[in-house]
Amino acid sequence: MKVVINTCYGGFGLSFAGLKKYYEIKFPERKLYLYNTDFSTNTYTKVSEDEYDHFHTDIFDKDFGSTFKAKDIDDNVFNDHFVSMYDFKRTDPILIQVVEELGDKANGEYAELSIVEFSGNKYRICEYDGLEWLETPDSIQWEEV
Repeated sequence: MKVVINTCYGGFGLSFAGLKKYYEIKFPERKLYLYNTDFSTNTYTKVSEDEYDHFHTDIFDKDFGSTFKAKDIDDNVFNDHFVSMYDFKRTDPILIQVVEELGDKANGEYAELSIVEFSGNKYRICEYDGLEWLETPDSIQWEEV
């Protein structure tokens, strides 16, 4: 079994290139749309890939037009089309393929993604300050009383 983890301080995350490749494989019928967010007015403005900014750009798989306000979009529609890599299952074969194929180019802003192989069917991703490691029933050193 393979699982993707982040092996540096910061946190799990895919680059936009990684996210785009993931969507091209898993959801070829969907396109990704980038919107910069103005938090003071809660307005979203569509931008190009060249204008992608990790901190201010949200990604959707629906075209909401050149600008929109969140209050004008039904919450369910907004949430259903908001793209978050944190929803990805870490054992997803497509996620693993993307990390294997892109290597460092799959890494998000504060990530160093690695693929860890383990035997069995139970695992837990542990983390401290974004640095992750894998724990399996066989890797735990149990204390006896």
